[in-house]
Amino acid sequence: MSKKDIEIKVSVLKIIYEATLPIYYRLNSILEDVVMKTVKISETDRSVLLDYTSCAGTLKILFEKYFEDIDPTQEKIILPYEEYVTIMSLSKAVELSTRTVLGGISIQEH
Repeated sequence: MSKKDIEIKVSVLKIIYEATLPIYYRLNSILEDVVMKTVKISETDRSVLLDYTSCAGTLKILFEKYFEDIDPTQEKIILPYEEYVTIMSLSKAVELSTRTVLGGISIQEH
């Protein structure tokens, strides 16, 4: 473990993962509606939606890979500092998506 590595509890990652999943599904549902043109939003809102959806999808993929690679009894995981910062940034964006209204659509209501 280098000085820049971060040790984090697997239980904390699971909490973030479980909080992200419903948001991930809602964002993808809204994106599907936008792509199918059943919901119309501005180009700016579509870009923001794509960004949020990408962040949620990336988190889902990262967490599932971590959970697949670790021993089920393992309590902590060591992440490179840069990867830790990426996870925190992605998590912050996903959380922000829950407070954003895109073209009159709130993901909390969708």
